[in-house]
Amino acid sequence: MNQILSVNKNNKGKQKVEITKIVKIFAIVLIVFATIMIAIVATSIYKKQKEERDNSKIPQVNMEQENNKIKISITHDKVIDRILYNWNNGEENTLYGMGKNSLEEYVDLIEGTNTLNIKVIDSEGQETSYNKEFIAEGIDLQGPEIEMILEGTELKIVANDDEGISNLKYSINEAQSIEVPITGEDKTKMETRISVTKGENTVSIIATDINQNTTVKEQTFKGATKPKIELFKDGGNLLVVITDEEGIKDLECVLNEQVYTKEINDKKVEFTCPLKSGINVVKIKVTNINGLVADADGTCEYNP
Repeated sequence: MNQILSVNKNNKGKQKVEITKIVKIFAIVLIVFATIMIAIVATSIYKKQKEERDNSKIPQVNMEQENNKIKISITHDKVIDRILYNWNNGEENTLYGMGKNSLEEYVDLIEGTNTLNIKVIDSEGQETSYNKEFIAEGIDLQGPEIEMILEGTELKIVANDDEGISNLKYSINEAQSIEVPITGEDKTKMETRISVTKGENTVSIIATDINQNTTVKEQTFKGATKPKIELFKDGGNLLVVITDEEGIKDLECVLNEQVYTKEINDKKVEFTCPLKSGINVVKIKVTNINGLVADADGTCEYNP
């Protein structure tokens, strides 16, 4: 039995050695695994930080649809020199940064499926391009129709929109805009009249419908004055003097139901008509080359 017990003691020693080796190997494996995991996590953090640093060096652009417009929001850590944008690689529009590093711009949405392209150029000349597709179906994208009609010394402004007009403004020769009150039940058609002064006048109209579609129209008109009519009694005649700064086109004079007409291309005209004894009734109508009409009527007593 002593021999058997001796054998058992030796086996226990061997088991202890083997367990110690296993623990050491397991510990080494854990250390290696932990090292690998730490390296993976560190690499991931580094990449994320690098990506964030890289992203901070390029413009951040956001394009979102708001009703019938696209809102473009741009921020950058550098000053923005300018922004170029277009639909479907068509006509390019430019928005200047004006020394800022953040900008917002609203672009009109167009019907169908279209791609909005944006290029941001910073103060160092670096260019970054973006694009996004937008789909517009069943949306009112048509702005109001504007018409301007010169009638004498007045300009008639008409704005039409099937959905309704919400705002109408005009300005003359870049003066402060004047808002036209939107009145009446029918908002689909708005009219107003404004006076046009002498000389060239540039009239700008801005009309917006209830869906925020806007139309801008600018047109130049030449304001003019009406002809000037003067009547004098010259012995037994009526002396008629007509002047116009732009030029007289034609005139009609009715004296005691006797009609006198003339076609003229001059800035001043004088003529006489014989008076009868007693009360003479006269009516005169003159048209200048701009289509403006002046009228005069009265009586003249003649006692020879």
